[in-house]
Amino acid sequence: MTKTTQEDIARKIGIDRTTVSKVLNNAPGTYVGERTRVRIFDIARKMGYNFSRLRHTHRRNADRRIVQIPVEVRIVLWDGSVHASGEAVLVNLSADGAMLADLQIKPATIPLKPCYVTLDFSLDEPDPGGRRKGGAHKLSLRGDIVRLRMVRFVEIAVKFVEITEEAIQVIEGFLQRRLAQLQENEAARET
Repeated sequence: MTKTTQEDIARKIGIDRTTVSKVLNNAPGTYVGERTRVRIFDIARKMGYNFSRLRHTHRRNADRRIVQIPVEVRIVLWDGSVHASGEAVLVNLSADGAMLADLQIKPATIPLKPCYVTLDFSLDEPDPGGRRKGGAHKLSLRGDIVRLRMVRFVEIAVKFVEITEEAIQVIEGFLQRRLAQLQENEAARET
């Protein structure tokens, strides 16, 4: 059995291969009607297209750290309307992006049309005893979905856009303190 190519999908639908590639890769600035976009994905699935071969333009510029932070999530369409909202858990975080898991949104769908994600969360300052100190930093960040994985659960990788220098400093400071705390805990266990 031969593998299905983007050219095969384009021929089946009767459109240009470049359009198929841009839609499947969710390329920025690709303006295609919703019916065409849905049809491309539908035909690709029916023809057995290997979606794992799609290129990922996301390149991480900062180290990520494992965290467990509850977050409020909104999936917003480009016209500004909220498609879905709910909760998730930030499972890792960096100054340029995050990975969300345990996504619980209503409605439980992610649109095929262009959208972005807003995340609202707090970074608390834990004290050495594990209790929370005052001085929580509340952040509201906007990001693009750069990877969506659905196996037994949903994971979404988000690359932050329009992030302020202050927010970057808050995140980097939090992650540095978190790393130092983990190193202290590990050193204490070894002694």
